[in-house]
Amino acid sequence: MNICIGGDLDGKVFSFNKGLLDANDIEDGKFSKYRRRRSITDQKVYKFWISLDVNLEEAIKRVKLILESFNK
Repeated sequence: MNICIGGDLDGKVFSFNKGLLDANDIEDGKFSKYRRRRSITDQKVYKFWISLDVNLEEAIKRVKLILESFNK
């Protein structure tokens, strides 16, 4: 999936093979920084970019909502 949660790139999808993403590397003038996180559901691995500015609890809620809609 590689969906960005929060920050300047919220909702956008980027697939990079690294652990950190700087929004300015994607779009000039963007300042958010993201860490790639994994979520394992039903033995499937999903990856998300979580903004360092987003509360982890809020990010987990958003990931759950995305996975629920994806798995319908």
